[in-house]
Amino acid sequence: MFPFPDNATWKCHFQVGNLLLKIQTEMCFLKILRKIGGLPAASKSQLFQIEVGDPNALSWDLSPDGSRIAYAELTLRSASIHIRERGANTTRDIPLKGITELSTLAWSADGKSLFATTFALTGSSLFHVTLDGKYSVLYKGAKEVEAARPSPDGRYLAFGDVVSASNVWLVEGFPK
Repeated sequence: MFPFPDNATWKCHFQVGNLLLKIQTEMCFLKILRKIGGLPAASKSQLFQIEVGDPNALSWDLSPDGSRIAYAELTLRSASIHIRERGANTTRDIPLKGITELSTLAWSADGKSLFATTFALTGSSLFHVTLDGKYSVLYKGAKEVEAARPSPDGRYLAFGDVVSASNVWLVEGFPK
């Protein structure tokens, strides 16, 4: 574990039950805290922490029941999703053969699978990923597919598809 400053600038934080997640960007840490029941909010114990080289290359999501966190780093050569069980000190790796450059992760509404997006200059994709590493392509975008989010009942999946339009204009009448 690496030291974590108390005066850090937080990118975001949220709480699910007694689990508090904080993202600190300047030093590239993901820190997971647990509030200790009945004690003031300042009393917390750290569950785990990872250090990453670039905070923009880290994607993560907390499972709907708060028992697991899935995270991945955007890399050019391979893709793996790491799942950390809250009650255990273990992290399970799910390698995704044939995929590179994971850009976002989201748990399914039932917590039994994940949605992942990739980034590539030639087009991005949205995948449905099972916890045993099997995946299927749900959507291919021409540019960038952004953060999938399932509805709480699991009936809908929202995601962004960045599109770009280019035009060429011919303007006459400029002085020579």
